[in-house]
Amino acid sequence: VTLSLKPDFILMDSFYFNVPDIFGEYKDYKDNGINILVTAGSLDKKAELDDMYIDIRQLGKIFDVEDKAENLCKELESKFEVVKAKVKTDKKYKVMSFDSGDDKPIVSAGNSLENLLIELSGAENIFKDVDKQFATVGWEDVIAKNPDFIILHETPDDKGAKNLLNILKNNKEISGVTAIKEENFIIVPLRHTFSGIYTVNAFNTIVEGLNK
Repeated sequence: VTLSLKPDFILMDSFYFNVPDIFGEYKDYKDNGINILVTAGSLDKKAELDDMYIDIRQLGKIFDVEDKAENLCKELESKFEVVKAKVKTDKKYKVMSFDSGDDKPIVSAGNSLENLLIELSGAENIFKDVDKQFATVGWEDVIAKNPDFIILHETPDDKGAKNLLNILKNNKEISGVTAIKEENFIIVPLRHTFSGIYTVNAFNTIVEGLNK
């Protein structure tokens, strides 16, 4: 369907190529003469804040609005500095970021942008040593690492991350985990945890959640 529309240009996250039956492969677009930009912030590598600025500047160049792109980058950099000033370093909390999963939780691991945001917040991702962006772990791992806070990903289908909260609260096996016992939950919209203009919002939510 996309190819039949014959677009001049497509802006795309790399995640979509994980489902080639729906979105096809990169070469499908190139072979049909369609210009495509895959965002740097979605590539399968260790995430960096600079990825966001790379994508904004590339779009500025493509659409001949480089000045606007540069101003946006400066605006976002300023917002990050404001949030960084709120970071408290007197205690390094252990944090888990819970994305989904009932029998086995899927968490943000060491290569994710969220791992970087947790570090910038003065905390530590309990799964930082896992060399992936997302990883499936066991509840026994969560118990052993005993996070002080748990970040929950809110999605359009799970407003307020209620489904994730129910999974955690109904699992008696993990009832002794500090974050669950003390109800230390930080709710972040899933889209904000990926590289883009809302990344600073996720950073701010995490910092304020840790400072409660």
